[in-house]
Amino acid sequence: MITNRTKRIAVVLAGAAVAMVCWAGGVGANESDKVIMYPKPVEVLYNAEKIQFDVKPKMMNDSVFVPIRFIADKLGGKLELTGRNLKIVRGKFTLELTIGSARAKVNGKELMLRVPVIEERGRTLVPLQVVNPGLGVAVEWDAASRYVWIGSKTIRSIDDVGIAVDIKPFLKYYEKAPYLLKTMKNGKEVNYTTVKVLSVSDLPVKLSDDLTIYGIHNATVKGEDHVGIRQTYVGEAHRGTHVALLTSDKKARFRPSVGAYTKNYKDQTKHCVYSMYGRDDKYIFGAEPSITRTINQVEYIQIDTIFQDSLILIKNPNMVQTQ
Repeated sequence: MITNRTKRIAVVLAGAAVAMVCWAGGVGANESDKVIMYPKPVEVLYNAEKIQFDVKPKMMNDSVFVPIRFIADKLGGKLELTGRNLKIVRGKFTLELTIGSARAKVNGKELMLRVPVIEERGRTLVPLQVVNPGLGVAVEWDAASRYVWIGSKTIRSIDDVGIAVDIKPFLKYYEKAPYLLKTMKNGKEVNYTTVKVLSVSDLPVKLSDDLTIYGIHNATVKGEDHVGIRQTYVGEAHRGTHVALLTSDKKARFRPSVGAYTKNYKDQTKHCVYSMYGRDDKYIFGAEPSITRTINQVEYIQIDTIFQDSLILIKNPNMVQTQ
């Protein structure tokens, strides 16, 4: 039975497939069950907000490369390019690099890099290892989400992200599942009247003291599409927040996480997996065509934040839009 608590949700997205990570199912799963997670491309965050590049960061030869001009600009550094030589001055730090060379200098002292600086489509990409000593800023590689964190890791609140709009255009998804529109206000259960529609570029975002969404990923279990969400969630160790998948047939499908396939990390985050199929679908929607459900059929993903003023939806960038 679905209770009022388990019926409430708020949204996130599904990311683009690039590299593959897999792990065995946990408690309650068969040893042969494997979760295959397809993470998003490498992304750079400055003060916990994503930087947009015309030439993307990349992983190559087990090293992360980042476009140095964009990062130097964000940090307020001054970059000079003379032929194949680069010089970046930021405060008391001076970083010197040469395209094609693994030799760098920081304040005149030589620093050997594991791999050489490269050029791609007119942009200079440098190994991540040089950013911290060369520019004097905190840098961290987050392999679970394939994020490069630069500067502060204080994640923005949902109050500072997105604009609330009228929920009416989205009500068509909820005709058979109106309970998913419920929230609590002043101690009373009411319907949401507004929605915030986010994109993956808005992540990570803090939805409440108990819940932060870091990213959405394509996943497969036993060859079937699932939605993977990296999150912090104060609850059972092997479970995450509940979601609803808003599909292209204009239905909102409630989904709990599949606890047996949760992967917990040392930083208190977890990767949770959500099935495209739900045992309550037949009860809610009646008999449906027997089709293979894919991640492309998900238009938005919703998440359990019953004390938010607006429903939270995040577009799935892999969707086949029908609106």
